[in-house]
Amino acid sequence: MEERVRARFAPEEFYRPAMEAGDAVLMRGDILHRTLVSPEMTQDRTSIELRFFAEDNRPMRLKGDCFMVCSEKGSV
Repeated sequence: MEERVRARFAPEEFYRPAMEAGDAVLMRGDILHRTLVSPEMTQDRTSIELRFFAEDNRPMRLKGDCFMVCSEKGSV
């Protein structure tokens, strides 16, 4: 898979941000990405995924996923 992706896109299209503790990255849902792990990474890190859509308009690709519904006032 790695070879196919690298063959399809130019090297300058790959981006690896230099991040520090407390930094965050926001991406649109159509961005191809993956988690990079290197030997220098010695601590756990947390990933939070947020998806926003109307309850009655769940994207087809997410039909089998489980979601928490929040009211308009923000309570669960």
